Amino acid sequence: MLEVKNLAKAYDKEIVFENLNIIFKKNEVNFIKGISGIGKTTLLRIILGLDHDYHGEVCGFEELSKACVFQEDRLLDEYSVYLNLSLFMPAKDLKAIDEALDKIDLKDIGLKKVKELSGGQKRRIAILRALLADKDLLVFDEPLKGLDQNSKDRLMAYLLSKIANKTVIWVSHDQSDEAYFKTVNMIDLDKSTYMCNL
Repeated sequence: MLEVKNLAKAYDKEIVFENLNIIFKKNEVNFIKGISGIGKTTLLRIILGLDHDYHGEVCGFEELSKACVFQEDRLLDEYSVYLNLSLFMPAKDLKAIDEALDKIDLKDIGLKKVKELSGGQKRRIAILRALLADKDLLVFDEPLKGLDQNSKDRLMAYLLSKIANKTVIWVSHDQSDEAYFKTVNMIDLDKSTYMCNL
């Protein structure tokens, strides 16, 4: 079971979570929504093992291999798209990369350096890198921000084809993202039942 139990987190005297309890569903999309500043990214950092300064238990996630798309793209600007995408792939398959780039409307940019790309292109490459890594747990933190509708639709069509039998945590304050998924385990951090404080 993937679970956060009795989680408490504070920055100095500012309480972020107090007695937070969430059960995440394996092999499904877990959609975390909530207003800006409520602690969505903080929760992800705790789940990913990047933040250890909390009280409570985080159970089951340590068993899963993980890929994450942060709010920042975190790409290697001086290196090619091919290299950025192949670094974490199980097998460095340039043909598979070309096919994936074509599906998200980024054909023929494999040899370009990341620093030459637009912001929207970088965003899609960051998402593609996580998908091609082929991990058990895929974590997306506001992944569609800054993308136009056509880019979102092309990207999401490809993404949905790649997440079958994967555990996904999708974080967004934009609830329209939910429409892309057939079913989601909705986790609303705005609700007082989660004991979250602004």
